[in-house]
Amino acid sequence: MKNLFTLGILLISSLVYSQCPSGSITLADQEDIDNFVATYPDCEVIDGNLFIGSNFTFNSTPALDLSGLSSLTEVTGTLFIRKTEGVDENENVIPGSLEGLENLTSVRSLLVGRSLGFGGSLHSFESLDPLSGLSGKVDSLFIELVDIGSELPPFENLTGIGYYRQELLLGATSTPTFPNLTYLGDMTIAGGNGFFIEEDILTTVVIPSQLDSIGARQGEFNFPFGGFFIFGNNTVSEVIGGENLTYLQDVSISNNLALEDLSAFSNVNTIDFGGLSITSFVPGIFDSFQSLQSVAPGTGVNLSFFEDPEDCMDLFEELVIGVSSQVQGDEISAFPLSITTNCVENITVTGNFANLTELDIIARDATNITGFAGLDSITESRLLLVTPNISQLPEFQNLVHVEDDVLLRINFGDWLLEDLSGLSALTSVGNDLRIGFIGPAGASFFTSLTGLENLTTVGGRVEISRLEALTDASALNNLTSADELRFELLESLTNPPALNSLTSVGDIRINETGLSTLPEFASLTNMVGELRVEDNPTLPAIDGFTSLEELTGNISISGNPLLTAVSLPEELIFEGELTVMDNPSFANCGTSVSFCNLVTQASVFQLMGNGSECTVPGDVLASCLVLSATDANDRESFRVGVAEDFLTVFSNRHFENARIRLFSVDGRSVYAKQTTLVSGESRLDYPALPQGIYLIRIESEDVHFTQKLFIH
Repeated sequence: MKNLFTLGILLISSLVYSQCPSGSITLADQEDIDNFVATYPDCEVIDGNLFIGSNFTFNSTPALDLSGLSSLTEVTGTLFIRKTEGVDENENVIPGSLEGLENLTSVRSLLVGRSLGFGGSLHSFESLDPLSGLSGKVDSLFIELVDIGSELPPFENLTGIGYYRQELLLGATSTPTFPNLTYLGDMTIAGGNGFFIEEDILTTVVIPSQLDSIGARQGEFNFPFGGFFIFGNNTVSEVIGGENLTYLQDVSISNNLALEDLSAFSNVNTIDFGGLSITSFVPGIFDSFQSLQSVAPGTGVNLSFFEDPEDCMDLFEELVIGVSSQVQGDEISAFPLSITTNCVENITVTGNFANLTELDIIARDATNITGFAGLDSITESRLLLVTPNISQLPEFQNLVHVEDDVLLRINFGDWLLEDLSGLSALTSVGNDLRIGFIGPAGASFFTSLTGLENLTTVGGRVEISRLEALTDASALNNLTSADELRFELLESLTNPPALNSLTSVGDIRINETGLSTLPEFASLTNMVGELRVEDNPTLPAIDGFTSLEELTGNISISGNPLLTAVSLPEELIFEGELTVMDNPSFANCGTSVSFCNLVTQASVFQLMGNGSECTVPGDVLASCLVLSATDANDRESFRVGVAEDFLTVFSNRHFENARIRLFSVDGRSVYAKQTTLVSGESRLDYPALPQGIYLIRIESEDVHFTQKLFIH
């Protein structure tokens, strides 16, 4: 009996499906529909996709009649409904009717419209009410590029939607209300981005009040995305409902010209995955996420308020950004915050956060920024301020650490900032500290670095540049470590920092300043990088490096018209190129022990445009070698002979780590080697060299030996 019952079920199922053709079906025109109805008059379930209509309509064509499809109850795949309208002989559109689909209760996905038709025309329907009987869950519900003659149905029987997308829908003032929806993975409301402006009347987006989340958190649908997206709408003014909404997977709100109410999000406390992004022309909506406690750390909060800069004659008085201001007690999780505005005078940020992972503020017209008094660290990335019209920094009086860069930049106009007193608590920067103009030098009010007195550690570069009025950099006196130092295009700088706590550094560049004395580097012992001192019109000497033991980079000294002395330590170990050019007061340099120490160690040595006796490299090298001439004891230590392709060095004792160098008469180092010389004879191979006179220099411990050689 059990087998007979099973067989009966199979027969019934087979009969139901035999009423319909197998696979996907396309009903592009009336002839297709009539043939289908004639062949399958009782078809209820289509096991596959169903395509109704096409993207083309022609003159004197009636609207499609779908009444013969009234037996349909289910489409197991996707139902595509495209153009069903007609066109009369005067090219007037006759809206299509969906009567005949009113018994349809189940589809996997519904796509209405979807793409522009021939000639860029929308899909026209009298109403979508015949589809209001759909129930249960659908993967996707798309209504796109459609003109309808009535409001959208509420779709009251749907309980779950993986992806709802409504794009350029004309004729309706509101989105569906979905009163029984318990799951929504993605909601996208897209406008025409400037097209069909006069016909667009959509004003209200409704978030179903019973939903507590929008996104893929519950995992009911296999979509890699989710959240709320609304963009390019000309007339939408409000997003309402959402009384129980607390979670969003992602939020992006951009370029909605009239949108001023986001009250649907007032209870949202978590934004996951994609973060929060708002770009708007209406300032009021930035105060809408006051219950926010957690934002995805990767993307965070990006807020951009834009008006045409040409229309900024009347500034908006205030932009209030409410992020977590209703949250009490525990601090919210750290997230990145980005604020970009113009045409706004005052920016007020409200929120209970002590940590951000990143903070960017780009505010061209703002004169006052408040709301960061509780911020004590930026934990993952940078602090960027491009704020030309503020005279004082925002309230960062508790900000102690920034993990990556601190960038205070401007690339247009003037900079009204006077100092950096708002950063008075800052002690460490994980990467670069860069302050100044990006373009030509400016900032006529910025005179000092006051505010950086507690800064001790910079993991990357300290760059102070293009600040025409800066006179005082002494606020950096307590700096103990930095990877690079750059003071450039600071024509008024006269008071340098005393960097006496620095023990090592990479590059040091001091270019185009007003300094008459360099910063002090009393504890600096090691430089792994370049020393560049260029185009400083009032600098008389390069000194202050009293403890420097080793410099393993190039040295460039050029364009300093008053320079008379280069006074680096006489025992400095130098490995790099030496370039000294266009310093007209720097003369008789071959008489300086300090300078000659650099000359005799340089891998490449260039002189040009300096004072007398300091222009011809060979002459300077010869003078330097005479200055450090071999004394009588040293002459007894070595004797050098020249063979065809090797040198013989006779030594009266063993020398470990002897440094041997050959110089051409024009001062170029043509051969260098560090080796051990045994007592007696050592043989040294050397590369092929042009015939001529060379100088050999041997240095080891306290022995300095120089001899002229003729290589042939």
